[in-house]
Amino acid sequence: MIVCGIDEAGRGSFVGPMAIAGVAVDERNLGTLRDAGVRDSKTLSPRARESLCHTILENSVAHTVRRVRPRTIDNSVVLHGLSDLEIDRMACIMRDVRADAYYVDSCYADADLFGRRLAEASGRPRVRARTKADSRYTVVAAASILAKVARDRSVSRIRLHHPVGSGYPGDTKTAAYVREIYRATGAFPGFARRSWYTACRIAGDERLRVAV
Repeated sequence: MIVCGIDEAGRGSFVGPMAIAGVAVDERNLGTLRDAGVRDSKTLSPRARESLCHTILENSVAHTVRRVRPRTIDNSVVLHGLSDLEIDRMACIMRDVRADAYYVDSCYADADLFGRRLAEASGRPRVRARTKADSRYTVVAAASILAKVARDRSVSRIRLHHPVGSGYPGDTKTAAYVREIYRATGAFPGFARRSWYTACRIAGDERLRVAV
C-alpha cells in the first residue's frame, strides 16, 4: 500500500515563501524512515533535516514540493484566506502524487472538516487529516522535512543579499530589516508578506491587511 504524507513549512513566516511538500512511500519502508530518525521537522537541526531529506527521497516512490510566493499569499489572505490557498495547493499535490491513502497536517482545529474539504477539492476519497500530524505519522513527518528543507533553502537565498534572520515575525532581526527597507523606499520588498500584521505595524496602517 502506498501512503502519501503532506505538510507545509513557513505558513506563519513574514519573509519568504510557504513550502508544501507531498511524499509517497510504500508502507513497508516506513520502518526504515523511522529507524533513520524521521520525525517532526521542528524537532530536528538544519543539518539533520538535510541529511534525512536524502534518505526520504531514496525511500519514496514519488514526491513534490510547491513553493507559494509572498504575493500569492497576500492576494489569498485578502480574497479567500490563507487556509483556502493551502487546501488548493495540497489538493494539487494529491492529484499529482498517486497514493492509496493520504495523511495531512490540518491547519483547521476541526481536522475532520479540513479532511473533507481536501477530499472534495482533490477528488481523492481516502484522506486522513489530523492536527500535529507530523508528530503522529512518519509519512507526514517526512513531508514536513522536505517542506522545511525547501523553505530553508529559499530563505538562505534571500539572506545572501538581505540579513532577514529567520524570516518569522517574532525575530526582531527580521522585522528590523524590513522596517529599514520600508522607511528608505516607502515600499515593502518582494520577499515580505504585506498582508501580515507585522507589515501593518511597520507601515502604521491597518488598511494594508485589506488593501494588498
